[in-house]
Order: sequence, then structure tokens, then C-alpha cells
Amino acid sequence: MFLNRFSLAFKPKPSSIKLMVVLALLAFQIMLAIEPTKVAEARPAPLTLLNANFVSHFDTEDSQTGLIALKLADAAGAEHYAAAVNDSNSPFYHQFLTPAQFMQRFGPDESTVKQVTSYFENQGFKVERDNLLLSLNATPATFEQAFQVQLNTYRANIGGETQEFYSADRTPYINEAIAPYVQSVQLHNRPLRRASMPAPASAQAQVSQPNGLGPSQIRKAYNIQGLLDAGSQGQGQTLGMVQLTSYSQDDIKVYAQQFGISGYKIEDILIPGQSPNSRGAGEAALDIEISIAVAPQITVLVYQAGNSLTGLEQIIAKINSDNRAPVSTSSWGQCEDYFSTGELNTLHALLTQGAAQGLQFLAATGDSGAFDCNNQSNQFPQLSVDYPASDPFAIGIGGTSLRLDANANYQSETVWANVSDKTRSASGAGSGGGLSKLYERPSWQNAPGVQNQYSNGKRQVPDISANADPATGYAIYCTVAPGCSASRPWLRVGGTSASAPLLAAAGTLINQYNKQRVFTAPRLYELASKPQVLPIFRDVTSGNNLFYTAGPGYDFATGLGSVDVFNLARVLAGEPVNPAPTPTPQPTPTQPPTPLPTTQPPVPVPTTQPPVPTNPGNVLAPNPGGFANSAFSNLWNRTDKLVADGGVSRSWLWGQTPLNVRNEPYVGSPSGQRLVQYFDKSRMEINNPDADKNTQYYVSNGLLVQEMISGSIQLGDTNFQNKGPANIGVAGDPDDTTGVTYANLNRYLTAPPNQLNIVLYNTLNRFGDTGQNPYFGQYNVISTTFIRETNHSIAKPFWDYLNGQGPIVGVDNRTVSGPLFNPTFYATGLPVTEPYWTQVKVGGQTKDVLIQAFERRILTYTPSNAPEWRVEMGNVGQHYFKWRYQS
Repeated sequence: MFLNRFSLAFKPKPSSIKLMVVLALLAFQIMLAIEPTKVAEARPAPLTLLNANFVSHFDTEDSQTGLIALKLADAAGAEHYAAAVNDSNSPFYHQFLTPAQFMQRFGPDESTVKQVTSYFENQGFKVERDNLLLSLNATPATFEQAFQVQLNTYRANIGGETQEFYSADRTPYINEAIAPYVQSVQLHNRPLRRASMPAPASAQAQVSQPNGLGPSQIRKAYNIQGLLDAGSQGQGQTLGMVQLTSYSQDDIKVYAQQFGISGYKIEDILIPGQSPNSRGAGEAALDIEISIAVAPQITVLVYQAGNSLTGLEQIIAKINSDNRAPVSTSSWGQCEDYFSTGELNTLHALLTQGAAQGLQFLAATGDSGAFDCNNQSNQFPQLSVDYPASDPFAIGIGGTSLRLDANANYQSETVWANVSDKTRSASGAGSGGGLSKLYERPSWQNAPGVQNQYSNGKRQVPDISANADPATGYAIYCTVAPGCSASRPWLRVGGTSASAPLLAAAGTLINQYNKQRVFTAPRLYELASKPQVLPIFRDVTSGNNLFYTAGPGYDFATGLGSVDVFNLARVLAGEPVNPAPTPTPQPTPTQPPTPLPTTQPPVPVPTTQPPVPTNPGNVLAPNPGGFANSAFSNLWNRTDKLVADGGVSRSWLWGQTPLNVRNEPYVGSPSGQRLVQYFDKSRMEINNPDADKNTQYYVSNGLLVQEMISGSIQLGDTNFQNKGPANIGVAGDPDDTTGVTYANLNRYLTAPPNQLNIVLYNTLNRFGDTGQNPYFGQYNVISTTFIRETNHSIAKPFWDYLNGQGPIVGVDNRTVSGPLFNPTFYATGLPVTEPYWTQVKVGGQTKDVLIQAFERRILTYTPSNAPEWRVEMGNVGQHYFKWRYQS
């Protein structure tokens, strides 16, 4: 069997396919499902009969269709190639195969195909081939004789609906001559479940008008509008769509007219020999209407077949052979336990072929939460997931509950779950997700949160999510009975069936924007594993899917979370982030901004004129005369002399050498000026050279950070000069273009404090956008102290640094052990922002850095540095001098 031949990162075990309880129930149901006279001679019953009841013998003279799936000649090689062609680090990246090339390299040889085809033709079948599939057409009697089975009619509750289907009563017989080449035989048309869920009738509109999210709200909520504004609206792009139903194109036209959508195209592709009914017309309407809402000029290829496993396999095979749709979506599936090993191997081989051709397949994870197998009778309450979403070559799409404000601005998302909705499952309704019983976790599924208390090495779903809650669902238009009504055509619908086409259409636009196929599961996890200059994933951390709880990073309820679509497109395009300076209201000279609280006492009034600077130029450089005042050298000696002499290894408090000296204007000083000397990390100031030199504040170091953030130069206690916030990076190399700027911090001076003792995920980027990225949880940094005066917390590495002890030079020039900062906030002032993670270029290398602004200094924490250099003072002195004198 194909599953036994898996290699690479996924090696399914057929023995794990069926739960023990499922086997017990199946054995019991065989007695109910199979016609009594056949029990004695029956071979093993197919899983198709699980939870089904026998109705009658399938007695008809009409021709029926069965399906033979051929094995790949080199299944392992096909998987290797399909993985490599989607791996951006592989030399085979984007070297997609054509269908003919794939079959030539990995498919069965022509002699094998001819042998199998001839065998069934000799049995009386008409045989049609589509790549790996052989479609057999004949009367039921011919099938019964050739496969030594009896075809019966059965009845089962499927997705909350009682439906009838025909099926072989036992596992079909395969002649030994062709058995080595046959992957599976499908002799049934048991329907699959669709994943759409209408809101309760009581919540639906009572008049014929839209009731739910429309295109503008969808685009705004997930930041899709930016792509449309940039010209990527789906023109020239094709989206494949699996539909095991018929539907009405007229319904789609009414929806488009209602919302002013034009430019889209719909092409119906009916699988030969299939006759779909309209039971799932509402599903098709939802999928197509959501797709054109996201991508208004897209071409949707609607592949249609009857609702059965055979129909699903034939559609995927047709998508592969047509090779027209780089992205396809399916809202149809079934619990893994309902498929036989051969059936799953067949579908996996088809998805492998699609991946090798560069075709991405998105699949809804189902609407029964973590209990995909369960039914209304609570017969199968075990944890289970939906297939094909659980396949390693599919992108599994989960569901959230979306919250928007009155202007359709995004507010938040939680996991979609409703324990009281027993429409399909006694467990309730919600976002499908959990662990596959079949497939190993692929190597690309690696990001913060993937390794967790439930992980067992198997494939984990979902991958990403979007709104699926019927309570916050989508407006659709559908008139086709039995699921829809012309008297009330507007419905509000949800389910992962809505989130799957939404993200598939968005993925098509992302590919269009990038002019290449970049929307893939490996790239999503690659991005989730490292910080970005733009927030991509909206981490959903609240709620559960009836079992698995959401949390930071990846989880089994919503995967990596929902997606900011335009940001994802731009990051995949590798666009540089170089925004214009953030506009900030400027204070007037007569109405200065209120200074932030400071621990510094009033500056003593100077009585003498400071000395004339020896280096008055505008180029920041070492001062030829060294220290401008002995008080400066004494203060520097206390902490930095030992670093300069090599006596201790720790970060600089001031800098390696004294730089420019200046007389700067300051209203209130007797001479109207004060003496300042710049250092890399700050500057030193003397306002009164005749004051007591032994006082703590004879030398101060200025509110430099506060000035650069506010954009106002302080020229006196209540006098300010407008200049504008400093659009200069607070950390990293001078040519860094990704890190936070002082201007970015302006809007976050009043941000609420972090909760103490909680791991910090807060991020801030070059655009000034904040976010949460669980990637940074690996460093286990918390805020540990709250400062009431400024209403901000302090990150633990910074608090430990400010309270650190070590060798210092005492007043008698002897080395002693003492506090580096005395008092604690003398050098830094109080915190004026919360700590934020960012990523900047340091020494030519991109590094993760935690930054926090204080009144006088920027503190940085770089986990990759040596322990003694992890916390450092930012180069505030350099930045301030550049801002004040060079910009």
C-alpha cells in the first residue's frame, strides 16, 4: 500500500487509521448494514458503511461509475520532489513539472496502464483515463461480478442530514495479475460533508436583503484592500474550486450586482460521467461569492461532480491535468477514519502531483471542532481531524470569530466554537483542528508553538484561519432548493467553508502581487519562525475548539492565526520598509509639552560662565582636549575606566572616549548657557561650576530621549524649540532601515503597562505598528517592575541591569564593589515606553533586540550577545547630536 511506502518527513502507519472504538462500532454496524443473507460470505466491510444502515439491494439497469486508482511507480521520489520544489532553500525551488513530466518521472509506465485497462475492458467496462485514475462505466451487475461484491443502498446521517447512497457490501476483489498496480477501488457514492453552516433561522434576515459581512468589510478586516489598490485584483488569475454539487450562476450575478463587483469570470467544468445534484448549491454560492468579494476580477474554475469520494478524486485529478489553477480550494471533506488506506493513498498521490506542479490546495478543516468524526448521536467522541485538510500537501484552514467596530475596523478574533450547536455533532460546532492519525508532521511545519504538550510527531492542523462563525458570518445570495429559497435568498453563512475560499482568493492575489507562486504552507511557517518588519499573523490567543485551547504562537484551534493579507504580500515580495516620518503635533514656544516625571532635583543655578568649548564643530568626534571638566572625568572613571582598561567586561555606561564639547543655550542659567560634553551613549552637563561638586547632581545628563521622541529641544525649564521627532533608529547600525525610530515611539508614551510576570511578545516595527509575535517567547523575557510615576513597567533584563553590582572606581580612586547606578534612575531617568521586540542590523548582522525608552537613555537587550554585553545603553549621544546639529 502507498502509505507503507512513505518516506521523507511523513511516514503514515496504517494501523493507526482506525480507533479501537471505531472498530468495535464498525463490527456491530456490519451486522446492521449488510443484507443478512450475505454475512456469512462477506469479506471485510468497507469503512464506507460506518454508521450506515442497509436499505435494499441496488437494483437498477442504469450504468454506474466506479474508479480505479493506479499506484505511483516512485511514490517516495514524487514526495521528495514535491517538497523540494516548494522549499525556497532547495536548488529545485519553483522548477515545477508539467502533468506529462510528472507522470513520466513518477507515474506508472504505459505497459502497466495498458495491462490494467485491458483487464477491465475484458470484464465489460468502458474505461477512461485521467492520469492516475481509471474511470469504469458499466451496469451494477457487471461491477458485482467483476469485484465479487453486492451493491446495496444504505442510509446514514451525514453532516446533520440523512442521505442515501449505494456501496459495495464488502471490500472489492482485485485479481492477482493487476493487484500490485492498483492503489484503490471506489465502488460507492457515499456523500462527503460540506463545511458551510448557516446562522440559525432566528438570526437570519426576515427580508430579502444582505445580512452579514459584505466585500468591503471582508477586505478591510483582513487588509486585502491594499492589494486591490496596488492593482492586484485577480485579473488574469485563475482559482480552482472543488464543488460536489450544482449551483446557479444567476445567483452569483445578483450578488455581484448588489455589491458592485465586475470583471470576474466563472467557468464551469463538469467531470465527464458525473451528474451533481443541487443539495450543496448554498455551499457553491458561498465559495464563489466569497472569492469574487476578495478578488473581484478573478477567473473561478468551478469543477463539478457528484458528492462522493469518486467525485473528489476526479476533480483533483482534473485540476492537475488542466494545470490552470495555481491555487485551489475545497470545502468538502470527511473525518480521516471514514477513508480506507487505499482511498487516502490515492488522494495523497493526487495532492503530491499537484504540489510537484506548483499547485496549492487549501482545504477547510471542518466544523465539528476537535471531534471531526462525531455525529449527532455522540457515537464517535474521540479526537479526530478532517481530510484532505490533514494532508501534508494541503493547507488546512480553520475558523475564528471576528470582531469589527462600527466602521468595519478590525478589533480582535477568538477561536470559533459553539458547544450548544448540535446540528452536526453532539460535541458542538467549531474550528476543526488537531493531530492527524496518519501523516508525520512535515519538516516545514516548524514555528513557535508547534512543539507543545499535545505534539506527537504527526501532522498538525489547521495552518491558518479566518472568520468562520455563523454569528459573524458572510452575506450570500442563493435561491436553489433544497438548501436555499427564492423567497428568502439572502443568508448569513459561516463555517470553515467560508474561511477556505477567502484565504484561497487572497493567496491568488498575493501570488499576482509577487508575480510568482509564493503563497505556500512552507513559506507561511518560514515567516512565522522569524520576526518581520510588518505584522503578518494575527495571533489568536483566546478561546478553544471544544478541546484545544488557543495560545501564543501556533495552536490546534487556529494554527498560526489569521493573516494580514497585504502585509504578507509585501513581506513575501521582500519590499524595503522606509516610511515617511510619523507626523506629530508640535508644541509652541509658549505652550511646551508637559515634561515627563523625573527623579532629578532642581538644577543648581550656575554662578560662573562655562569654559569655551575646544571642539565646536558639527562633526561628532573625540575631543582633542579630552574631558572638558574634571567632574566629567570623575563620573566616567566610576564605571567606564575599568572597561577601557580591560579590567572588567561589561557594556559602556557613557562610551569609550569623550567627544564634542559645547556651550548650549539654557534659559535660567546666569550666563544663559551651560557646558555640555557628548559621549556615544549620552552627554554630561554642568549648569553651575561653583556648586558643591560632591552633590549627586552637580553633573546631569539631559532628557535626550524625551526630547527626540517629543520633537522639542529643551532650552530651559519651561522653554522649548520645535524641531520634530527624530526619525533615527534607536538601536542598531547607522544604516539600519528596519528598527524602531524615536519618532515611532511618540504614539506609545501613554500605552498601558504590561502585565507583570507574563512573557513579552510585544513588537514594534519601522512603520510604528505594534503586534504580538510568539517567536520572541523563546527568550522568556517578562516585565518585573511597575513604575507608578510614568505608568510603565520595566523588562526584567533592564531592571536587573539597573540594580546590578560590580567593580567601580571609588572617590579615593580604589576599585571597590558597588552599584553601577546610584540612585537607580540617575543615568536613565524613568521609563517612558513599554519594552518592545524588534529586529535590527547590528554589526552588519540582523539580530533580535528588545528596546525600551527611558527619559534619558535607550536600553537594549540582545539575547545573541555574550552575557555581559546583552544589556547595553543605546547610542543616544550620537543620535541626539545628529538630530540637533546635523539634520
